[in-house]
Amino acid sequence: MFQFFWNTFLCLFFGLKDEFFRKIPLVIYCVNQNIIDICLLNVANLNPFVKQKTKKMKKLLLVFTVVAFTTIGAQAQDATKSTNLSIGVNIGLPTSSPSIYSLAYGADLQADFSVAPTTKITGSVGYENYSIKSKYGGGSNYFVPLLAGAKFFFGQENKLYGHAQLGYGFAKGGSGAFAYAPSLGYYFSPNFDGSIKYLAFSKNSSTLGSLNLRLAYNF
Repeated sequence: MFQFFWNTFLCLFFGLKDEFFRKIPLVIYCVNQNIIDICLLNVANLNPFVKQKTKKMKKLLLVFTVVAFTTIGAQAQDATKSTNLSIGVNIGLPTSSPSIYSLAYGADLQADFSVAPTTKITGSVGYENYSIKSKYGGGSNYFVPLLAGAKFFFGQENKLYGHAQLGYGFAKGGSGAFAYAPSLGYYFSPNFDGSIKYLAFSKNSSTLGSLNLRLAYNF
């Protein structure tokens, strides 16, 4: 597509430079998807009939270019409408070893950006709390995960999806850790989906993770 529009630009640009073609006759062939377009025929000894057709060609090419780029702009605007936000809550069981945590729960705000009919790029920020068992002193630790990833849909209805995210978790006390979160989910309706999500934070060969149930409302 880029090749096609670039060739069109060349046709318009050189087609308007009549002084150049009084000296050097030129024929530009533009090959695009097995179609050969003679973009420009402008030589020094053109008869009036051919010159008239050449002027019409220039006008047609100009109109075509304007319409084409206007269409692309309209499609880009439509693409932005396929962006949506969701608010999710989750609860789950910690998977760390030794098991000093009893419960994991949290919330997140996520943005989905459609890049293809079955693919979305995602970004999210959240809060994840890990409750410490009383026999280990009680209290809790938390992370603020900042994640980016991709969501892939399966099936004709685009309800079942897989989601993979990577990022960084800002921990209680100012430290942090590498974060990752694979999940498998399902859209029960356009505004509501649920997923099983494994959220983990890893640093210095130590990992704190949890297997969560996430429920989200999509705007």
